[in-house]
Amino acid sequence: MTDVPLQLLQGARVDLRRWSVIVSDRTLRRIAAHNHRISSANRKAQKLQGLLAGQRQSSFLLRTEEVEALSSSYLDARNQPTESLLLTGAETITDAGVASIALAVPKLKELTIAGAVRVTDASLRVVGEYCPSLERLDFSALSGMRGAGLAALVDHCGASLTHLSLADCPQLGDWVLRRCLYACPKLTHLNLSRCPQVGDALIETLAAQCPLLRKLELSGCLQVSDRGVVRIARSSPNLEYVALDRPIGVRGGEQLTDSSCSALGEYCPSLRFVSLAGNSALTDAGVQWMASRCAQLTRLDLTGAIGLTDATCAALGAGCPELRVLRINGVKGISDVGLRLLAAGCAKLELLHAANLYLVSDGSNRDFGLEGLRAIASRCPELQDLNLSGCFQLQERALVAIGASCPALRRLSLQACPDVTFAAVTAVLKGCKKLTRLDISGVRRCDDRMLRAIAKYGAAITQLAVAGCDRVGDAGLRYLAGARADQLELLDFTGCRLVTDAGINALCDAFQRPKLAHLVLEDCPLVTQDPIARLAFACPQLLTLSVHGCRVSARVLQSLSSSWPFGELHLPPSGTQAGSNTPVGIFPAPRAKDRRFVAEFCTLWTAAATIQNLYRARVARRHALSRREVAFRNAVVRKLQSIWRGRQARREASILKMKFSHREYCATLIQRRYRATRQARRVENEMRDSHEKQLLVAATLVQQRFRATRAGREARRILARRRREFARETQAAVKVQRHFRRRVQRNKLRLMQAKKLACSRRERAASIQIQRRYRGRRGRRQAFDLREEQRLFFELQQRCAVRVQAQFRRVRALREVARRRNAITDCELAATKLQTLFRARRGRETAGLLALAKQRREQDVAARRLQRHWRARHDRLALVMVAEARRIRNQQRSDAATVLQRAIRTFLLRRRARNIVRDLLEVQQRAEEMKRWASTLVQSYWRRRQAHHRVREERKIQRTRWKQLVDTYNQHGAGYGAPFFYNQVNGEIRWRLPRDLLSLTVRPTCAQCETPDSASFECSTCSEFFCDHCDVVVHGGGKRRLHNKRKLFDFYGRRRDYGDGEFPSIWPSEILQDAARGYDFEKLVPRDSYQDMLWEISRFVPVSTGNWDDELAAAKAAEAATSPAVALAFATMLSESASAKPNNTSTIDTDSDGLGRPSGPKHHLLYREQDFDENGGSLWESFYDYGQEEYRYYHRISKRVVTQLPGQAQQ
Repeated sequence: MTDVPLQLLQGARVDLRRWSVIVSDRTLRRIAAHNHRISSANRKAQKLQGLLAGQRQSSFLLRTEEVEALSSSYLDARNQPTESLLLTGAETITDAGVASIALAVPKLKELTIAGAVRVTDASLRVVGEYCPSLERLDFSALSGMRGAGLAALVDHCGASLTHLSLADCPQLGDWVLRRCLYACPKLTHLNLSRCPQVGDALIETLAAQCPLLRKLELSGCLQVSDRGVVRIARSSPNLEYVALDRPIGVRGGEQLTDSSCSALGEYCPSLRFVSLAGNSALTDAGVQWMASRCAQLTRLDLTGAIGLTDATCAALGAGCPELRVLRINGVKGISDVGLRLLAAGCAKLELLHAANLYLVSDGSNRDFGLEGLRAIASRCPELQDLNLSGCFQLQERALVAIGASCPALRRLSLQACPDVTFAAVTAVLKGCKKLTRLDISGVRRCDDRMLRAIAKYGAAITQLAVAGCDRVGDAGLRYLAGARADQLELLDFTGCRLVTDAGINALCDAFQRPKLAHLVLEDCPLVTQDPIARLAFACPQLLTLSVHGCRVSARVLQSLSSSWPFGELHLPPSGTQAGSNTPVGIFPAPRAKDRRFVAEFCTLWTAAATIQNLYRARVARRHALSRREVAFRNAVVRKLQSIWRGRQARREASILKMKFSHREYCATLIQRRYRATRQARRVENEMRDSHEKQLLVAATLVQQRFRATRAGREARRILARRRREFARETQAAVKVQRHFRRRVQRNKLRLMQAKKLACSRRERAASIQIQRRYRGRRGRRQAFDLREEQRLFFELQQRCAVRVQAQFRRVRALREVARRRNAITDCELAATKLQTLFRARRGRETAGLLALAKQRREQDVAARRLQRHWRARHDRLALVMVAEARRIRNQQRSDAATVLQRAIRTFLLRRRARNIVRDLLEVQQRAEEMKRWASTLVQSYWRRRQAHHRVREERKIQRTRWKQLVDTYNQHGAGYGAPFFYNQVNGEIRWRLPRDLLSLTVRPTCAQCETPDSASFECSTCSEFFCDHCDVVVHGGGKRRLHNKRKLFDFYGRRRDYGDGEFPSIWPSEILQDAARGYDFEKLVPRDSYQDMLWEISRFVPVSTGNWDDELAAAKAAEAATSPAVALAFATMLSESASAKPNNTSTIDTDSDGLGRPSGPKHHLLYREQDFDENGGSLWESFYDYGQEEYRYYHRISKRVVTQLPGQAQQ
């Protein structure tokens, strides 16, 4: 398709931004022709309405049929004229096309021709002259525009202009921009991005001339400082959109500070969009002031503002509840605390870019709430775009929280986050079903398993980047291709060295209707040219194919480049080293996406037209067949009817012939004759009556025709009279206009003649002789000027005319040059003749002057004598004046030296003051840094203390002490003598082994591979145990996928606790437990091995978990407050608990009761506890401490816990 379809060129709004790659002057002429048709149809309709209105006034009405016949050609003019024309990126249009639009569309309100590099000031002048009602203009990146045409345009339509865009126009002068601002007082939207000539002076002019400004874009204007921003903020209170971003890393120009933010917050409370990217001089104070005043702020860009900290996030959270878009890339002072404060107030956040924030981590669950990204996830459920590139402290918890709380997330970037885990990515994919773009480049744990999870759970994934993940191979690519091949649009496998031809071939095999547009295979040395050749046929719509570092030759790429019509082939130049970073492969051509869209549209258009033609032909054939069948059926019916009627008629005739005899025939004949005679008389009478009626009707008709003729004649006479009156009035008006124009031209001619006469008189009064000498030179100059003007005229005419006129102009120019050459020759001859006459006359005058020379010499002698006396007096006066001037000059030099000295002293004092202020600021900065360091240190110590306290509390909560008992009196409803496990800490009762006791048992053996201590799953259907690998083999496919199974261990390797379950159980682990017990819990009766079970229960050692030393220390503190004896007893207990340590060298004495006591002067004050009860049984019970991983002893009376018995410690 070489031009835009006609359907897209009609309507009030013509948007051709996607089609601008093929838009040309021909397209614009088609739009102009369409508007010409609409305007001509509207004029004809108006003329018809006026004619009908005039006829109604004269009581000469047309019938409805005549009106419809006259206006049938105007009823189709229902299309609206073009009011908005969008041509962004149309690089091929020229001044001719734009001028045709301006001439054909006088009511144009919006014109966008950004990027039209061939459009100049000439067409802009025409647009301004013929389109006075323009409201929106976009002339961005018009390199051919110099300023004069733009100035003329705004002079004509600046009063109605509200939107103006002049971005990327550095060639425009300052005077042009000022003229635009002066001519557009109603301007509300202005874009001057990347115009280096824009400075504070121009911004002040803008502030003074455009008070209604609502949107201002000054991106990349490095000369704009705080002064200009403050001025525009004060004069534009309705400002809603401000873009003041600077290129990051570019030095030079003015830096915006807190003054700009404060002014925007103070004077522009309705701000919604603010971009301050690249302004590194901003601090928390300015942003806090702006956030506190701009409550409607929805989008904020602070990228590269390195001076901001968590205080900025706190201010945004407190003052901007409507914030939806926030970019804080590279703001290294923001940490988890700042994100928590931000999430507390900005619940509607949709986009958050927090790249390269080194202090952002997984966060922690404080007593007062979540922190960091976990707080963002919990408070911002509408989050759609999240960029965490470079946040290298991220691991798992934050991403799990995001996956659980942000179901609307669409784009996620985890680039350069090396410690992100498989569980984190899986949680994000499971929770965020709408995720379309995922970037996990640089994640060290990314492997084929992670790609398998992406293929399984990423239902909406279209863009995936895994650059730098050297553990990704063909297996992951197969998983991805098998599930998501046709929906992927971008794949980046840069640095994935395990990807080979097999993976790319799997991707090609999986394609059915591919949408893949970008495929990056850089630094994949195992990829060769074979799959690239397949890719050329499997994915012809590819825009990017980067194969730098692959084993693909330049010859293969050149041969395959024609398969991708929208890409450009990039090859390294000859002589380039192998390790260079020169791009190699297919890369998008300029505006490749738009070209692909046009090609796809053309294909669909052709297909639709073909389908429509086939359908219409089929419908026509169907209708023809149906009509032919109906006609054939009707013909058969008519034939049958005629045959049947003939047969009936012959039958009736034969019956009648047989019925009547001759007499009856005669009587019938007589009656027929009588009836005929009577009928003839009746007909004669009726004919006579009919003739009389016809005469009456004819007379009436003649009268009607006469009256109609007379009325028509009268109407035509009235119409002719009106036409003659209109013609006379027109002729009179033309005559009056002709006389008026003649008089105006006559006055102009008289004025010009008077000016010419006055000029000639002044010239004649100057000098006749000078005129004679000047005429020749003036003639030559006029001839030269005439030639120059003719040359310029020829050049202009040559650009506007056709090629056929070139030969004619050349001949005419040659004739004109010959004529002028002859005229110049004649002028030179005339000048030579005049000079000869002048010299002769001058000779005669010289002869007369010689006679007067003697008299003149005598007069000269007398004059010299007088002059000598005058010069002497003049010299004396000159000496006096020179002396006075010298004195005045010396005085001025002295005053100037005094002023210079004063200025230098002031400059030195100011420089010294600046140095002092700079030193003070450095001292203050060091103090602030010391304060920040001290606060950080205090916070770290406080957090560590809180963490220790939290750990102690958790260990205290998790401690248990399990003991196996027998329900002798059926108190728990499981039968008399039922065994159970009892937790001595919280009183919990379990019929089966709890998790703490299950962890001490031996890990089951896999039933498939028979590997001991390897089982991780148990299947109730198979009643067997399986390891991870065998579980995939056995239950990976077929009907066994539906088996009921469960895991034996959790993520941290601990035994899972599923409770007591049911009796009988379906799980192998519980079945084995029940079989090993001596009690039947189904029938609630003992088994044969009941006595053995009781023996094992009696020998069962209680198992304890958790930290018991804290309780001991608390008891020590409580008893120490009562008496010194108790304190000494606790000292004894602590010494006994520490007796197992190798460095314990304290001595122990033994009393008569067998208890060990520490030696010392206070031995008689200690409390003596008994080790045996009245029956001689030991009061010490042994149990296994799961937390300490050793056996310890527990006293049933004193509740004391020791590592060794007192008797053993003595030995």
